[in-house]
Amino acid sequence: MFLEDKLTTAVNGINELSPDLVVIAGDLTENGFKTEFEEAKRFIDQIECRHKIVTMGDHDSRYTSFMLFEGFFGPSSGIFESQTYRVVYVNTARPDRDEGRVGKDQIQFIKESLVKGQIQRSGYASLPDFGP
Repeated sequence: MFLEDKLTTAVNGINELSPDLVVIAGDLTENGFKTEFEEAKRFIDQIECRHKIVTMGDHDSRYTSFMLFEGFFGPSSGIFESQTYRVVYVNTARPDRDEGRVGKDQIQFIKESLVKGQIQRSGYASLPDFGP
């Protein structure tokens, strides 16, 4: 269920933090319809942040919607690097499946993308009442 007021509150809360990077971890849509992606993009564009990573959730890969995703948000897997950190992200969604998983190729990609000994911290922060 899409709750516009909650999302507006979340966007405002993110903007108050003035983050350098925001990671949006999928399930932007319920059914992967183009109109849902357009609505999600409208909100994501309101986030005032230099860098945004948007990954695909299982709801975003229903039917043929996985073909629309990159046109709206860019690659659903990749590496983002700044002078102080590196973020490796992978698309765990499986088309037309209500699940996600990290496959062998993705594990290898992650291993090869992380330089041993340079990982100082992993994790994430979330807004209260908007995630773990």
